[in-house]
Amino acid sequence: KGLKGWFYAGFDNNLDIAYGDFPLKKGQITKLKKEQINMKKWCEKRGIKYYLCIVPSKSSIYPEYIVSRRCRVRTTPANIVYDALKKDIDIIDIKKPMLMEKKHQQMFLKKNTHWTPEGAYLAYKEIYKAMGYNDPVSVHTVNNEFTDDLVRYAGMTGMISDREIAKDVIIDSPKAEQKEIPVKTYDGS
Repeated sequence: KGLKGWFYAGFDNNLDIAYGDFPLKKGQITKLKKEQINMKKWCEKRGIKYYLCIVPSKSSIYPEYIVSRRCRVRTTPANIVYDALKKDIDIIDIKKPMLMEKKHQQMFLKKNTHWTPEGAYLAYKEIYKAMGYNDPVSVHTVNNEFTDDLVRYAGMTGMISDREIAKDVIIDSPKAEQKEIPVKTYDGS
């Protein structure tokens, strides 16, 4: 549990990353770079433009609410990967815009591992822009109730509310339509 009602995931090294205690080894970076370059080549052979979107964790956007140690926004493994790959891969960095936008609106749900709808919409706009499009769909927001996964993970259901009210993003654009698009995986299946 964090300050001011914030919860953080203790799994997947989230807190170690926030503390700066999860360094990547040079061999890991080299292996990751080689894998990403191979994926890009695989896509290019098939006429597919390859992008890699690095998604920030809640602890890298809101470290100031973690109570167990003094945390701050810092260089994380995601930043290191970004720097290592940016010359060879088209990378979409969501962390920088989220850090800027968090001054104006909440990017993650307080008791959840997920983005707020505003955070998701910001990510969508950044991805859309990086892919060369300039007309994202227009949206409006409404209040909605979300179930908080971190309350359940902590075994605190019933002790504290596992519901959070946040703004939900609703698509306004009449051009927006959902299409099912067949996707081929990297392994060819």
